[in-house]
Order: sequence, then structure tokens, then C-alpha cells
Amino acid sequence: MVLVLAAVDLGLPASSDMVSHERGSPARELSPSGPIRIESDTDFNATAAAEGWPGNGSPDSPYIIENLDIDANGADNAVMISNTTYDFIIRNCIMRGAGSNGYRIGAGMGILIDNVLNGTIESNEFVDNLNGGIYLRNSRKMIVRNCTVSGDEGYIGLVGEALQEVRIEDCSFRLSHGNGIFVSSSSSIILKNNHIPRPLEYGMSIRSSSDMLLQENTIGSGDRFSLLLYMVVNSRMYSNRLLGTRLSVSIFPPFFGTLEIPPNNTVDGAPIYFFKNGDFSGERVPLDAGQVIILNVTGLEVAGLRFHGSGNAVTISSSSGILLDSNIYEGIDSPVYSEAVIIAQTIDGLVIRNQSMTDIGIYGIDLIECNDVRIEECMFENVSTPIRASGGGNLSVWNNTMNGSDQGVRLERVEDVLLASNHVKGFSSAGMYANSCLKLNVTNNTLTGDDNLHDGSSGIRIVTSKDILLSENTVERAGRGIVISGDLFILSSGIRVFSNIIRDMNGTGLEIIMSRDCLVRSNLFFNNSAFGTSLSDVENATMLSNTFIANNGAGEEYSTLTIQASQQGSSCVWSVDGRGNHWSDWTSPDEDLDGIVDLPYLIFGSTVYDEYPVTEPMFTFLSAPSSFEVLSGRDSVELHFSRPVFDLDGSFYGYLVFRSTGEEGNWTSMFLGSSRTMFLDEDVEDGQVYHYYMRALNRYGEGNRTRILTAVPDSSPPAVTIISPEEGAVEGNAEVDVSWNMTDNIGVTEVLISLDGGAMMDAGLGTSFHLSNLTEGPHSVRILVFDALMNNASAIVNFTVDISPPGVVILQPRNGTVLNMTVIHVRWDGTDDVSKISRYLLKLDDGPWSDMGNSTEADVDAGSPGIHVVRLKAVDVAGHEYTAAVEVLVDIAPPELFISYPPDGYSTTSSTVKIFWVAYDRDSAMASFELRLDGELVGELPAGASNHTLTGLTVGSHILMLSGRDIAGNMRTSIISFEVIEEVHEAELVVISGRIVDSDGNPVGGARIESGTGEGAISDSGGYFFIEMERGIVTLTITRKGYKDVYINIDARYDGNESLDDIVMEKEREEDNDSALVELFRSNTYCQVCCGALIIVPIFLMLLGLLARSRSRSRKRREYEE
Repeated sequence: MVLVLAAVDLGLPASSDMVSHERGSPARELSPSGPIRIESDTDFNATAAAEGWPGNGSPDSPYIIENLDIDANGADNAVMISNTTYDFIIRNCIMRGAGSNGYRIGAGMGILIDNVLNGTIESNEFVDNLNGGIYLRNSRKMIVRNCTVSGDEGYIGLVGEALQEVRIEDCSFRLSHGNGIFVSSSSSIILKNNHIPRPLEYGMSIRSSSDMLLQENTIGSGDRFSLLLYMVVNSRMYSNRLLGTRLSVSIFPPFFGTLEIPPNNTVDGAPIYFFKNGDFSGERVPLDAGQVIILNVTGLEVAGLRFHGSGNAVTISSSSGILLDSNIYEGIDSPVYSEAVIIAQTIDGLVIRNQSMTDIGIYGIDLIECNDVRIEECMFENVSTPIRASGGGNLSVWNNTMNGSDQGVRLERVEDVLLASNHVKGFSSAGMYANSCLKLNVTNNTLTGDDNLHDGSSGIRIVTSKDILLSENTVERAGRGIVISGDLFILSSGIRVFSNIIRDMNGTGLEIIMSRDCLVRSNLFFNNSAFGTSLSDVENATMLSNTFIANNGAGEEYSTLTIQASQQGSSCVWSVDGRGNHWSDWTSPDEDLDGIVDLPYLIFGSTVYDEYPVTEPMFTFLSAPSSFEVLSGRDSVELHFSRPVFDLDGSFYGYLVFRSTGEEGNWTSMFLGSSRTMFLDEDVEDGQVYHYYMRALNRYGEGNRTRILTAVPDSSPPAVTIISPEEGAVEGNAEVDVSWNMTDNIGVTEVLISLDGGAMMDAGLGTSFHLSNLTEGPHSVRILVFDALMNNASAIVNFTVDISPPGVVILQPRNGTVLNMTVIHVRWDGTDDVSKISRYLLKLDDGPWSDMGNSTEADVDAGSPGIHVVRLKAVDVAGHEYTAAVEVLVDIAPPELFISYPPDGYSTTSSTVKIFWVAYDRDSAMASFELRLDGELVGELPAGASNHTLTGLTVGSHILMLSGRDIAGNMRTSIISFEVIEEVHEAELVVISGRIVDSDGNPVGGARIESGTGEGAISDSGGYFFIEMERGIVTLTITRKGYKDVYINIDARYDGNESLDDIVMEKEREEDNDSALVELFRSNTYCQVCCGALIIVPIFLMLLGLLARSRSRSRKRREYEE
């Protein structure tokens, strides 16, 4: 105990030693004091007596410490109380000036309470302490009430660690930075009516705790969360007011399942809606929501909401069938945590559409281990990363707009991804980024960097991924266009780059590094400042039918300084079947006019050539009008069309429509403006066959031609209806029969069928068609029928082929889990890449299968301890199934444990005692031991320990408690008491201990150990023995039936007990025993008599010695007792 009082006799009046203090109440005088340090009940008694503190430490009369201005003056704490059980009250004090003289728990806090029972801290102020105000640790039945913590240096207002039955109420925390209240590893805590206006980080952070009550608190935060509940169970929140930032809860079970958060909790006055553990199909979140938390829920709609301020506006975990539609998120710009929407472990049909997000600091939508998610038609404006996905699979991101982002889409460890028709503009790092992904399809996206052309930015950046398809994307105005790379351990592979436009880069258009199996075909590389393409350490690459124009400064004339492609340390083929790529600086000579330049084109950085460079561009600068369709009318023909898909520089200005009455006849043309999408040709004759095609126009002239379509004015087109398969059907094999009905007033003359938008195939004039070798996944079939006048009709059916079984994994318990309860909680996750899982079946051991429907968790009762097998079967819509299984060991019995030495009530004069014990577990195995002496922890010992030496023991009685825990968590405790007495030098004794083993190292129990002075012992089942005798030189004789006798000489004349190494006894052979018996019976009677005498005489002498020795010990014991 240390008590330092600052009062010093300076010859001043008594009032000069007092501090006047106001706290919104009448002024009172405080006495100056140095730091107070109490480390035990004894300290408390002595200090209270010395300082005249009232009370006696009982519940009715607690010690009272009050009206002090306590200045730590740089010490660790102004007040430190530890290891006490007395009731006390500290009130009406100021505690200031705590610093730190080195690392110690609670250093720099105004007050530290450690291992204390029954205390109250009320109406105190904590100012200008280095690390904060109040630190409570390992304590119970404490009250903190009406205290104020403030000061620029304070990092945290109140810390609570390993607490039980504690109330913290009516306190105010005014800190310029840090945390308000931090509680961890605690239970039965009440936090009520505390005021934490706006610390820099967390307002209130509760971690790894249970049975918490948070009521009527006002909590703010600067840049994290007002309230964090991390791994908190069995807890309730009522009428709390969060300011500025939102609530964050653990998003993984089982933590959220036991929380109660009614909507009387608010964020900036708007309710917090907490949905958990139920089917909410058909329900919608109320429109006044300030925050939405959805945990383990099915079928809830979050629509039409508006959020602003901090992150975590919507949190979803372990749920399915959730719809987010038409919500608005604004100004979520915390520098640390600012996800607008965070979603974890959500499976089976999550749809996010029409979201509008503006000014989001980090992530707009953050997906963690999610499956089967669609994000479509959302608008992101000034969002750092609009979409991030980590883990999971079956993700579709379609037709979203992202402006002013750092990274538009960020993917990490995601499988089966479709990024299609998205528009990403103004990104500074990457339009789309993927790391360690599988089955990545990026198609028809437009990615435009910001105007600064950051050298480090990339339109598409892919790292260590496999099975990649990049097609029909436009990437422009960034540092680099597309970058695909691996590393020293994992190569990116299975790369297909088709029909992309990569233009106006500040660096390279396409860069592939440390990858393999790459096919780059039919792309346009235009006006990139560095190479059009660059290959480095790439295996098995093919570059074919690409168009390179004005890359790396290339003009119309070739120069070795402006070669448009680079290859280093790579194997690449640049031409196939006599055709390579087009190079704008290498278009002649072509003397044979075959469209191939007569000389090869050198690739920079290598001796490799494009052997067959093509003279003309192989990329369309203006495509044909899209969606071209001709429809016959009664007395007219309608032409429908759309803008061309591709216009290289945006100069498209109109169309030409061509018409003829014969395919080889004279064609007439008509100009249409660029805004037109339909042309009605009324200058026709009924029954006349007309042929039409179209071209688009831009400043380069006419673009590609559409196909030629034929029309005959006629009022009755044919009709066709597909009968089988039905719309949306799931087929369980790769062969499908398509059948249909068709009619026409004139007669059907042609039937065409196409699969998945592919080439039309002639189906004859029948009404069925057999499809074989279909790939797994969605398919569409189109039937197109024509009559004699070329009127046509079509029908489309969509279906899915599913030929693979589903996947299922048992998440809990893991294989080999050991439990200390018979009820096994089983949790699983199933996926089906094509259709979906229709149901799950569960069984235990050899019991029957139980239908679990679509549930992903259940409890099963094992009934008895032992090894049990849990099996889970997933069945998909197509009827395919897959079974997973785990083994679980149920152990509900505590281990067996007893202290074999010393015995209970043992006395010794030594300050060192070696403890031996025996422990085993019937059902599982031992995990650890904990040894306590007189209530204090001596050590935590591993599972294989069987002894421990206690040293430095003081004279007096001691209680030894040994606890053993098995791997299931069951525990048993063995307790003995022993006494250390003062050494009596007249009877110097020594304890000889050891262990008997056989030649194989196995313990030998039941062996008799005797000394020449009459002491003896029997080895226990572990082979251990202990003998106490007077010091001296002694011979031990060790005997055991079936073993050869062993003799050991020991010098035990000196201080300290003797601990012997393992003593090995050899087993007697049966023939040795037989031989000895035969020789005995062959001897004559005289020998038998002599032998008998030789045996009896030493025994008689030994008995006399034992009697004398016993009398001597009795005499010495009486003298000692007297």
C-alpha cells in the first residue's frame, strides 16, 4: 500500500491547503492528496485507520473516501485499489494527473479497480489523465454513478474488463478523442442513462460479453460507430439514442440470435429496425427507418427508404429471399467504416436493384461470403468502391452506373461472376478489380477513367484468377486498359480476351503478366501511349485477328521505336492458318493482293514475328444497325431497327435503307435520320416479294450491312407455340426434345430453330427437334416459322439443364469436434450452380432421414456419449443429390483426477514439495491442468503433465487445488491440505521418491520397496513410490512377484529430498522359476535346514533393529512435542 498526500506545512493558514470546487452544486472544499494505492484488505484497514476514513468496510458501514483533489503527479493512477473485499465508497473527488512509468494494465487511468468486490464510485470528476478516467478489472458488484470524465489527453472514458454484476449509470464522458465506454469479457452489466456526446472513435464498445442491459443512453461517435456489439449474447437495448453514427452488431451466428433491439432505439431520432430469426415474406421495412438490421431472415423487402450520415445503414446476414429496391443513401462518408449496405453469408436469391448512393466514403455494397446475389440498375455517384464482394459466388452485376469512384467493382475470392453492361466513369484506381477469382465473365461494360489519366489506374485489373472471359468491353482514358497478372506461386490462366475496344490509354492497352493459356482475338487497340499489348512471362498465348492502330506513337510509317506490341519471356503465337493481326504502321507491300503483307511484323523485346500481318483493319469502325427486323403488313412493310452497337468515334448520323424486288435486282436506297427506329414502306404491292437491308452512316462512310430480309404484304402471318419444354422448366439431363404447334393460312414453308441465340438450324417441316450434348445451365430455344410469302412468326422458351449434383458442406460441427453436451447443433451451407436446392435431409448415425426443407440448421440429440456420425443430404430441383458427413465425439463426463502424493494432511519441514497426480478421461482426452496454492494460480500445465514441484513454501497450513480439464471442456478438481512445519534438526528426515517401470517402460504397480532400517512402501498404479526416513546411507530392496529383485544404494546424508530416475525391473522367465524349484527339491535335508537358518536369523536381527529404531523415533517425537 502506498498513500502519498500532497499537504505540506508551508506556514500558511489552514484554508490555504484546501481546494474550492464547483460541479453545478454549492461549492465544497477539497483537500489536496497524492496518489492512493491499496493492494489488500490489510492495506485498506491500515490506510483507513491512518487517514481517518469513516466506516469499517462492512455493507452497513463502508469505508468512505471523499472530498479529495487527488493528483497522481505522473504516477500510474490517482487511485488504485486491488485485491479487496471490503465495501467502500469514493465520492466527491477529483482524480487527475495519471501518467505512465512503463507498461502496466490500467496505467494512465484516473482510477484503477482490480479484483475488487463491493465498491461504489460516485459523483467524481476525472480530468487530464494520460489514458482516460476509470478502469475496472476482474471485479464484481461495483457501482459507477454520476461521474464525469473529461480532458484533452483522455483516450477512453471507462474500461470494464472481466466484470460481473456492475452498474454504470448517469455518467458523462466529454473526451476530445478516443472511446467513451469499452467493456469486454463481462456479464450482468447495466449501462443506463450515460451521456457520451461525440468521441472520435466508438461511443460505446461492448465485446465478448453477455447479459448486458443498455437503457436510455445517449451515445455519439466521430468516425466509427456510436455503439458496437461484438460477440455479445443474451443482451437487451431499450430507448437508447445514437447520434451521428449507427449501431454495429456481430453479423455471424450465434451472436445475433439472442439480442433484443426494439425500435425504441434510434439513430438521429429515426428508429432502428431489427429483424431476426423468422420468415417475413410479404413484409416491408417501415419507411421511417434510421437503420435496418436483418439477421437469419427469409423474404423481407427493404424498399423506398432514405438514409444519410454514417455507415451500416442496412446490415443483412444469414438470410435469403431479401429484396433491396429503390433506396437512397447519401453522405455516408466516415473515414473508417462507411459501408452503406453490408451483407454477409446471405444465400438463395438476394436482389439489389435501383439503389441510389451518393458520397459514400468506402463501400456502397459490401458482400461477405454471399451466394446467388444480383445487383442491377443501381446508380453510384462519388462512392469510393460502389461494389465489393469477398468470398462466395454466383454473383451478377448488371447495368449499373458508377461515377467518380476509386474502384468501381472489387472482387476477392469470388466464383462464378457476371459483370455485364455496367458503366464505370471517372475511376482513379480501377474500373473493375478481381483477385483470386474463378469463372469471371466481364462483358459489354464501358469503363472510362478520370480526366487526370492516373498512370497507376487500370480499366480492368485481374490478379491470380482462372477461367476469365473479357468480351465486348470498351475501356478508355486510364493509365492502362486491361491488366491480367499472376505471381510467383499462382498464375492467372484460362484467359480469353475477345472483341474489346481499348483506346486512349496513358500506358499500355492490354498487359498480361505471369499467366498462361491466353487467347486474345478480334480486339481493337487504338491510340494507346505505350504498347497496344505487352506480354511478360506468359505461357501458351495466342494473339489473333486484332487491330493495332496508332499505339506507342506509331504513325503510317514503320519505326523500330514505335513498335505496337511487346513480348518478353513469353511464348506466343501471332498468326494462325496464314492470318495474323492488322498493324496500322505495316500495311504494305502486298504484291499478290491476298490481303497479307509480304513481310512479317517484328514484336518488340523478342525475335518473334507476326508472320502474316493483315493489310486491312479487322475491326469494325461502324457496325450495322442493330435489331434489324422486317414485318409484312396488309398493304405495307415495316422495318424496325436500332442504333449501331459500335461507332468508333461517335460520328454516327443516319441510316440508308436498301430495297429490291429481287435479290440480284436493282437496289434503291433512302436516307433516314439517326433518331429513327422504324420505317414504314407503303409503296408496295400486295403479294410482291420485297428484299431489304440497311447500313449506318458516320464520317467514314457506310458501315457494315445488315442481313437481307424479305417481306410480302400479307394479312395472315403464321403462328407457332412451343409445347415442350415448358417455360422455366429444369431438365435433369443433357438431351432435350423440343416440340411445337404451328399454323398458317397459306401454309408453313420453312421452320428454323436456334439454341441460345446461335445460328438458325433447319428443322424441316416437322414439329419436334432433338437437342443433345447440352451444357449445364440456362438455355433458350427460338422457333422461327415462315409461310410462302415469307411472313414469319417466332416463339421462345427458356429452360435450364442441370446435370450436376448440388454441393453441401457441414459448417458446424466440424469433423472431429468434441462436445460436452448430447444435443448437437448442426449448421450447413448448400449450393447448386445451375438450379437450386429443393430440400435437405438430415440423419444421425443409422437413424432415419429427417426432411429439413430449406432450413440450414437444426439440433439433433445424440442421446449418449461416444462417437456419432451426422449425415446431411442436399437434393436439387432436378433430383440430383449429394451427402456430406462428419464425426462428433460426445463427452459429458468429467475426467478422473486425484493427487497421489502428498496425501491429504501431509506435514513436512521442507519448503519444496513435489506434487504427483493421476488423471485420465474415459471418453476423450485431457486438455490441461490448473494448479492453485492457497487460492493463487501456480501454473497452467499441459495435458501430459503428472507432477509439479512447489518451491519457496512458507511455514504453515496450505491448501492445494488441482483442476483438470478434458478437451470437451469438462473439469474435475482434487484438493488436499498439507502443512509446512519448522524443521526439527534432531530428527533429520529425507523423502526418497521414484518410479518403477519394466524393461518396456511400462509402470510396475504393487512392487515392495524396503530400506535396511525398516521403512517401506508399495508402488502405485503409475509405478510411483515415496519413503520417508532418517538421513544416511541406505540400501533399497525392490521386489515384485514375477520380476527379478533390484538393490539400490543411496547416499541420503545431505540436504534435500532424493528423487530417483526410473528404476527398471526385469521380468523372470518361466524356465528360471522351474529350474530353481528343481534344484531346491534335489538338495538334502541338511542343506534345507541350513538355508532355513540363514533365512530366519537375518529376519530376527532385522526385527530387533526395527524395534530399537521405532523406540528411538518415539522418544524423539515425544521430545519434539514437549
